[in-house]
Amino acid sequence: MEHAASVARLVELLGHGQGAEAALEAVMEAIEADYERLLQQRDAAEASELAEMAALEEIPQLPRATEEEDQLTLEAAGRFCDDTAALVNFS
Repeated sequence: MEHAASVARLVELLGHGQGAEAALEAVMEAIEADYERLLQQRDAAEASELAEMAALEEIPQLPRATEEEDQLTLEAAGRFCDDTAALVNFS
């Protein structure tokens, strides 16, 4: 009788273990699906970043202004300030 009770208890424990295993398998499948979705989002983000970087590399670099260009810009800024002050005084 002792052995029968032990076997019955083991069968019961086995049933609980199998139920827990099935629940864990379902959770793992959900986690795997989420992980795959995250990988796809990461891949899309990386592709988008690469496209943006390529587009930025295509923007031409402007050469540094010469001293003459700097002087002309400074003079133009001065004239703009003078003109703005004159307009403010007459308005």
